[in-house]
Amino acid sequence: MTTFYFVRHGQTLVNVNNGFNGGIIDKPLTALGVSGAKAVGHALSQVRFTQVLTSNMPRTLTTTALIMQENHYATQTPVQPVNALREMVLGSWEGKTAEENNDPAGLDLFFNDFPRFDAEVAPRIGAEPFQHVAERTLPVIQTAVAAHPTGTILVVAHGLVFRMLLNALQGRTWPEAKVGDIMRNATITTFTTRDGQHFAKGAWDVDPADFTVPAAK
Repeated sequence: MTTFYFVRHGQTLVNVNNGFNGGIIDKPLTALGVSGAKAVGHALSQVRFTQVLTSNMPRTLTTTALIMQENHYATQTPVQPVNALREMVLGSWEGKTAEENNDPAGLDLFFNDFPRFDAEVAPRIGAEPFQHVAERTLPVIQTAVAAHPTGTILVVAHGLVFRMLLNALQGRTWPEAKVGDIMRNATITTFTTRDGQHFAKGAWDVDPADFTVPAAK
Protein backbone atom coordinates (compact mmCIF):
# COMPACT_ATOMS: atom_id res chain seq x y z
CA MET A 1 0.00 0.00 0.00
CA THR A 2 1.21 3.52 -0.82
CA THR A 3 0.34 6.31 1.62
CA PHE A 4 0.24 9.95 0.51
CA TYR A 5 0.38 13.05 2.67
CA PHE A 6 -0.84 16.14 0.80
CA VAL A 7 0.05 19.61 2.13
CA ARG A 8 -0.83 22.94 0.58
CA HIS A 9 1.93 25.55 0.91
CA GLY A 10 1.99 28.01 3.79
CA GLN A 11 0.13 31.31 3.64
CA THR A 12 1.63 33.92 1.27
CA LEU A 13 1.26 37.67 0.93
CA VAL A 14 -1.17 37.10 -1.95
CA ASN A 15 -3.30 34.80 0.22
CA VAL A 16 -3.50 37.47 2.92
CA ASN A 17 -5.00 39.90 0.42
CA ASN A 18 -7.42 37.25 -0.94
CA GLY A 19 -5.76 37.51 -4.31
CA PHE A 20 -5.48 34.87 -7.02
CA ASN A 21 -2.26 33.00 -6.27
CA GLY A 22 -1.60 31.35 -9.62
CA GLY A 23 1.21 29.65 -11.47
CA ILE A 24 3.03 32.81 -12.57
CA ILE A 25 3.14 35.19 -9.64
CA ASP A 26 4.89 34.10 -6.45
CA LYS A 27 5.16 35.99 -3.18
CA PRO A 28 7.00 34.99 0.02
CA LEU A 29 5.38 33.17 2.90
CA THR A 30 4.04 35.35 5.69
CA ALA A 31 5.13 34.82 9.29
CA LEU A 32 1.95 32.76 9.70
CA GLY A 33 2.87 30.81 6.58
CA VAL A 34 6.30 29.99 8.01
CA SER A 35 4.89 28.93 11.38
CA GLY A 36 2.20 26.86 9.66
CA ALA A 37 4.76 24.97 7.59
CA LYS A 38 6.87 24.34 10.70
CA ALA A 39 3.77 23.09 12.52
CA VAL A 40 3.13 20.60 9.71
CA GLY A 41 6.75 19.53 9.98
CA HIS A 42 6.40 18.99 13.70
CA ALA A 43 3.22 16.93 13.24
CA LEU A 44 4.98 14.75 10.65
CA SER A 45 8.40 14.72 12.28
CA GLN A 46 8.31 10.98 12.98
CA VAL A 47 7.05 9.96 9.54
CA ARG A 48 9.71 8.25 7.46
CA PHE A 49 8.92 9.47 3.95
CA THR A 50 10.08 7.38 1.03
CA GLN A 51 10.00 10.43 -1.22
CA VAL A 52 8.92 14.07 -1.20
CA LEU A 53 7.31 15.53 -4.31
CA THR A 54 6.93 19.30 -4.42
CA SER A 55 5.84 21.90 -6.90
CA ASN A 56 8.90 23.77 -8.11
CA MET A 57 7.45 27.20 -7.27
CA PRO A 58 9.27 29.16 -4.53
CA ARG A 59 6.38 29.17 -2.06
CA THR A 60 6.12 25.38 -2.16
CA LEU A 61 9.86 24.83 -2.10
CA THR A 62 10.09 27.01 1.00
CA THR A 63 7.20 25.18 2.63
CA THR A 64 8.79 21.81 1.84
CA ALA A 65 12.13 22.87 3.29
CA LEU A 66 10.48 24.08 6.50
CA ILE A 67 8.54 20.82 6.86
CA MET A 68 11.60 18.67 6.30
CA GLN A 69 13.70 20.70 8.73
CA GLU A 70 11.50 19.18 11.44
CA ASN A 71 11.63 15.63 10.09
CA HIS A 72 13.87 13.11 11.87
CA TYR A 73 14.58 11.24 8.62
CA ALA A 74 15.15 14.25 6.34
CA THR A 75 18.72 13.35 5.44
CA GLN A 76 17.52 9.98 4.13
CA THR A 77 14.62 11.36 2.09
CA PRO A 78 14.93 12.46 -1.55
CA VAL A 79 13.09 15.69 -2.40
CA GLN A 80 12.00 16.03 -6.02
CA PRO A 81 10.65 19.32 -7.45
CA VAL A 82 8.01 18.57 -10.08
CA ASN A 83 6.96 21.05 -12.75
CA ALA A 84 3.62 19.29 -13.24
CA LEU A 85 2.63 20.22 -9.66
CA ARG A 86 2.88 23.97 -10.30
CA GLU A 87 -0.24 25.99 -9.61
CA MET A 88 -2.79 26.65 -12.35
CA VAL A 89 -1.82 29.68 -14.44
CA LEU A 90 -4.48 32.38 -14.04
CA GLY A 91 -3.25 34.88 -16.61
CA SER A 92 -4.39 38.46 -16.08
CA TRP A 93 -6.10 37.52 -12.80
CA GLU A 94 -2.78 36.65 -11.13
CA GLY A 95 -2.13 38.48 -7.88
CA LYS A 96 -5.38 40.46 -8.05
CA THR A 97 -8.48 40.23 -5.89
CA ALA A 98 -11.91 39.45 -7.31
CA GLU A 99 -12.81 43.12 -6.98
CA GLU A 100 -9.70 44.22 -8.87
CA ASN A 101 -10.39 41.77 -11.68
CA ASN A 102 -13.97 43.08 -11.98
CA ASP A 103 -15.13 40.03 -13.90
CA PRO A 104 -18.18 38.65 -12.04
CA ALA A 105 -19.37 36.51 -14.97
CA GLY A 106 -15.93 34.98 -15.40
CA LEU A 107 -15.61 34.36 -11.66
CA ASP A 108 -18.98 32.61 -11.58
CA LEU A 109 -17.76 30.18 -14.24
CA PHE A 110 -14.42 29.78 -12.42
CA PHE A 111 -16.19 28.55 -9.30
CA ASN A 112 -19.23 26.82 -10.77
CA ASP A 113 -18.76 25.69 -14.38
CA PHE A 114 -15.28 24.40 -15.23
CA PRO A 115 -16.01 23.41 -18.87
CA ARG A 116 -17.42 26.83 -19.70
CA PHE A 117 -14.53 28.53 -17.88
CA ASP A 118 -12.10 26.55 -20.01
CA ALA A 119 -13.95 27.37 -23.22
CA GLU A 120 -14.95 30.99 -22.65
CA VAL A 121 -12.83 32.61 -19.93
CA ALA A 122 -9.42 30.90 -19.98
CA PRO A 123 -8.59 32.03 -23.56
CA ARG A 124 -9.74 35.58 -22.79
CA ILE A 125 -7.59 36.06 -19.66
CA GLY A 126 -4.67 33.86 -20.71
CA ALA A 127 -5.39 31.19 -18.07
CA GLU A 128 -4.58 27.50 -18.12
CA PRO A 129 -7.67 25.29 -18.59
CA PHE A 130 -8.84 23.29 -15.60
CA GLN A 131 -8.78 20.21 -17.81
CA HIS A 132 -5.05 20.62 -18.39
CA VAL A 133 -4.39 20.88 -14.64
CA ALA A 134 -6.30 17.65 -14.08
CA GLU A 135 -4.47 15.86 -16.88
CA ARG A 136 -0.96 16.91 -15.81
CA THR A 137 -1.24 16.16 -12.09
CA LEU A 138 -2.75 12.66 -11.82
CA PRO A 139 0.16 10.96 -13.66
CA VAL A 140 2.55 12.33 -11.01
CA ILE A 141 0.74 10.32 -8.36
CA GLN A 142 0.36 7.21 -10.51
CA THR A 143 4.08 7.27 -11.32
CA ALA A 144 4.90 7.57 -7.61
CA VAL A 145 2.72 4.57 -6.80
CA ALA A 146 4.41 2.49 -9.49
CA ALA A 147 7.84 3.45 -8.16
CA HIS A 148 6.93 3.00 -4.46
CA PRO A 149 4.10 0.46 -4.08
CA THR A 150 4.72 0.28 -0.32
CA GLY A 151 5.99 3.83 0.13
CA THR A 152 5.01 6.87 2.16
CA ILE A 153 5.08 10.02 0.06
CA LEU A 154 4.73 13.70 0.95
CA VAL A 155 3.28 15.95 -1.76
CA VAL A 156 3.47 19.74 -1.33
CA ALA A 157 1.56 21.81 -3.86
CA HIS A 158 -1.27 24.31 -4.35
CA GLY A 159 -4.97 24.90 -3.76
CA LEU A 160 -6.27 24.56 -7.32
CA VAL A 161 -3.86 21.73 -8.11
CA PHE A 162 -5.18 19.79 -5.12
CA ARG A 163 -8.80 20.62 -5.97
CA MET A 164 -8.36 18.91 -9.34
CA LEU A 165 -6.02 16.15 -8.19
CA LEU A 166 -7.78 15.01 -5.02
CA ASN A 167 -11.16 14.96 -6.74
CA ALA A 168 -9.59 12.76 -9.44
CA LEU A 169 -8.26 10.41 -6.76
CA GLN A 170 -11.86 10.04 -5.55
CA GLY A 171 -13.03 9.04 -9.01
CA ARG A 172 -14.54 12.34 -10.11
CA THR A 173 -13.96 13.62 -13.62
CA TRP A 174 -12.47 17.08 -14.01
CA PRO A 175 -15.80 18.86 -14.71
CA GLU A 176 -17.02 17.55 -11.33
CA ALA A 177 -13.94 18.73 -9.44
CA LYS A 178 -15.64 21.82 -8.03
CA VAL A 179 -17.07 19.47 -5.40
CA GLY A 180 -15.50 20.32 -2.04
CA ASP A 181 -13.64 23.36 -0.80
CA ILE A 182 -10.04 24.24 -1.62
CA MET A 183 -7.66 22.97 1.05
CA ARG A 184 -6.48 25.57 3.52
CA ASN A 185 -2.84 26.58 3.77
CA ALA A 186 -0.57 24.27 5.79
CA THR A 187 -3.03 21.51 6.60
CA ILE A 188 -2.68 17.75 6.19
CA THR A 189 -4.71 15.41 3.96
CA THR A 190 -4.00 11.70 3.49
CA PHE A 191 -4.91 9.08 0.89
CA THR A 192 -3.89 5.45 0.47
CA THR A 193 -3.92 3.15 -2.54
CA ARG A 194 -2.97 -0.41 -3.38
CA ASP A 195 -3.10 -0.17 -7.16
CA GLY A 196 -2.72 3.49 -8.19
CA GLN A 197 -6.28 3.49 -9.52
CA HIS A 198 -8.45 3.32 -6.41
CA PHE A 199 -7.72 5.65 -3.50
CA ALA A 200 -9.13 5.75 0.03
CA LYS A 201 -9.39 9.14 1.72
CA GLY A 202 -8.12 9.36 5.29
CA ALA A 203 -7.57 12.70 7.00
CA TRP A 204 -8.94 15.74 5.17
CA ASP A 205 -7.64 19.30 5.55
CA VAL A 206 -6.64 18.74 9.19
CA ASP A 207 -4.82 21.39 11.20
CA PRO A 208 -1.39 20.03 12.18
CA ALA A 209 -2.13 20.56 15.87
CA ASP A 210 -5.08 18.17 15.54
CA PHE A 211 -3.38 15.58 13.33
CA THR A 212 -2.47 12.12 14.55
CA VAL A 213 -0.17 10.00 12.39
CA PRO A 214 -2.03 6.78 11.52
CA ALA A 215 -0.68 3.62 13.09
CA ALA A 216 1.26 1.40 10.69
CA LYS A 217 -0.72 -1.55 9.33
